[in-house]
This record gives sequence, structure tokens and C-alpha cells, in this order.
Amino acid sequence: ELESEINIITLIVSKVTKTVYEKLNITFENGQQWRQKDSKRLRLAAGDKVILSKGALGSVYLKKEGTNKTINVKRLK
Repeated sequence: ELESEINIITLIVSKVTKTVYEKLNITFENGQQWRQKDSKRLRLAAGDKVILSKGALGSVYLKKEGTNKTINVKRLK
């Protein structure tokens, strides 16, 4: 039996802030809040379209539409 799971979702950024450790806090238009887990750099601004995709072992990756850079994120709210 194959389960159908959602592996990719597209969202629009509402607000981006940085933590003390230069990690991104990203708020989306639907109210979800996510925080960057790795130390890669990705330039995000309000209004950007991003793609969230599932990785191995429960990890989630965020990719800005039109680029190849990805960052590892976790959901806060």
C-alpha cells in the first residue's frame, strides 16, 4: 500500500529577521514560522516565493524560487 504524502510546498515570505547567531527566522503569509538550522547564507525578503521540501530523516529544506541554494530549516509555529 502506497501512502500519498506532501513532499513539496510553495509559500510566500511575509517577514524575515535574524537571530543573534545570524540564523534566519522566516514568517510566511499563512502564519507559519520557521528557523534556519545550518550556517549557509540565503538572501530572503518579504514577498519572495520559496519552496519547502522534505529531506532524509525528517529534515526540511527551504529553497528560494529561481535559485539552487537550499538551507535546512525547522518549524517553530
